[in-house]
Amino acid sequence: MSMLQEILRVDKGTQIVQWISVDDELPSGYANVLLGSEDAVLVGYYDPKQNRFASRLGSSQGYVLSDITHWMDYPEPPSGETA
Repeated sequence: MSMLQEILRVDKGTQIVQWISVDDELPSGYANVLLGSEDAVLVGYYDPKQNRFASRLGSSQGYVLSDITHWMDYPEPPSGETA
């Protein structure tokens, strides 16, 4: 299993959130999603007008990402008791 497959496999009850290949489907335009490459996971978005992915956070905001292979929606936040 690659690093990308191991990172952020989130159990949502009976449903497992899975990575989606960019070859199979692209995220909705400009929606915040998790983006994955073979060596990184970050928050970003897909720009359908430019047909490209870009980062969303930090000093690299808007930086064009060319090596994205997979994406996934944010998982639901944890529920339960707070500390």
